Amino acid sequence: MTQLSLLDVRPAVAPVSVTRLLWETAGRPTNTTDLHGTVDATRVPGALCWWCGQAAPDGWARPRSILPDTFPFPLQAAVPESEWLCLPCGWTLCDRVALPGEIARERIRLRARAGGRLIVSVRGGPAERRLLLELPDGRVGLWPVVGNAASEEPWHAAVAAGQVPEGMLEAVTYDDLAPEATEKFRAYHHLACRGRWWPCTDSHRMGIRAWLLSPPEPPWVCVIGDGKKHAAVAAQLQDCVTTSTDLCTIWHRGDVVRYAPAELAALVEAVEALVRAGASDDEVAQGAYAPRDLDLARAIRAHDATVAPYRGGPTLPLAIYLRRNRKELAACS
Repeated sequence: MTQLSLLDVRPAVAPVSVTRLLWETAGRPTNTTDLHGTVDATRVPGALCWWCGQAAPDGWARPRSILPDTFPFPLQAAVPESEWLCLPCGWTLCDRVALPGEIARERIRLRARAGGRLIVSVRGGPAERRLLLELPDGRVGLWPVVGNAASEEPWHAAVAAGQVPEGMLEAVTYDDLAPEATEKFRAYHHLACRGRWWPCTDSHRMGIRAWLLSPPEPPWVCVIGDGKKHAAVAAQLQDCVTTSTDLCTIWHRGDVVRYAPAELAALVEAVEALVRAGASDDEVAQGAYAPRDLDLARAIRAHDATVAPYRGGPTLPLAIYLRRNRKELAACS
């Protein structure tokens, strides 16, 4: 394969890619953040991107040094001798990003309602890790994070019992709280289509389900990671961009999944029927059901034939991920 020169300034048509679509729908940000702070773009006319090999949009690029030492695929770089990343790759592959305001505020609300911990700033002060809990009057109580999970068990026990734990530092309004300025990119799943970038977590699983079963007009991307690895990197390597209305391509926790929406919907329905009848996710995935009652036996006869062809492949784990929880399934039975 012909290697592109660093000084090759021939106009290149940028393909639709994971990095470019995410960057464009995020508003084409011009700076990024690595472990050492904010890194602004530099004008480097003619530079080609170390990662994707494309010319930097309008000549603006970021130094390749913003990538962490643990970047997982250095040997897959398109232009190994380049010291620059185009803006889409530099932003998408960086360590931290600023979330859209509404996403950041929603995260605070979700954590407070669940009684979780989060790094927040109070009235513009320094961001600190706190335990949060929404109080009966609509305000948010703040508690210190005192140590490991075991030391916080009394706090969580009080929350589970519907009580306000002791030791509250103060009660504030949601308007008093702001999230950490940036978040780890890999901590979020990322979905994007023309005009929308949606960084989300497993708490938005039903929204992800709605997107995948009734997808937008292509092109679009869906990268579902595990929070530990930079899933967008692997998705870029595997060209996980959906450009067809018939066959969708996404990245799900280490696997490329190609599916037809109607077939995936039928598979999710079969999985839910089995789980509603009492099967565990592992039993559905492996096809080894422990005999329990007549309802499960009937569900196996009616629905396991739909599930069986997908065992051993990447589509069934996706369908299990997209299923509703048992409480929701019980409510609709």
